[in-house]
Amino acid sequence: MSGLDPIEKKTSELYRTARYSSIGIELGISVVIGVLGGWWVDGQLDSSPWGLLIGMALGITAAIRSISRTLRQLSQEEGEIQRDHESELDEP
Repeated sequence: MSGLDPIEKKTSELYRTARYSSIGIELGISVVIGVLGGWWVDGQLDSSPWGLLIGMALGITAAIRSISRTLRQLSQEEGEIQRDHESELDEP
């Protein structure tokens, strides 16, 4: 006996697919914001290229942190789904 009806299962699958798809967007946006912020700092302080480099490093760091958090959450969700599936198979 499945705990999810077909609509709930399909919704869950679409949600996971959207979460995986968001990883690339998170990477791009984080790096772009860091680079633009560094470029702005360089313009304000006449510190070229240091602001840009520091901004890029901060953007990459933010992207890695965000991606690792998303992957950790997805991994936990996949583990829960796997345990639910295994418990359904064990039931007579």
